[in-house]
Amino acid sequence: MDLDTVIPEREARDRLIAASGGAVRELLDLVSQAAYMARGSVITRADVERAVALRRQRMRDLINANGWLDALVKLARDKQIFPDKACMDVLFHRLAFKYNGDGWYDVHPLVAEIPEFVNARHDILR
Repeated sequence: MDLDTVIPEREARDRLIAASGGAVRELLDLVSQAAYMARGSVITRADVERAVALRRQRMRDLINANGWLDALVKLARDKQIFPDKACMDVLFHRLAFKYNGDGWYDVHPLVAEIPEFVNARHDILR
């Protein structure tokens, strides 16, 4: 596949990669959703943003429905997991990832864009 033909805008490709958090499965899900939303023969930045917004909204709903916001804020602050069901759940649902071989964790980049997360994290850091 010629990536430059399918997604000709460099900014669109970069946004897909950044929004995936470096996880191949996330990248493929986002590309698939952007392709589904594409109105033409190529995936545009607007298609990517629609796919990203949909994924972020689904994440937000999942977090809110399960009360996982505090666990995500704690994980983002400490960069490690803790023995708690909520922490294991956010990892299972790919709302957080383990990065590099050094064993540090962080929230999914799209979780970091959710307003409730931004506000909760800001409140804790005060």
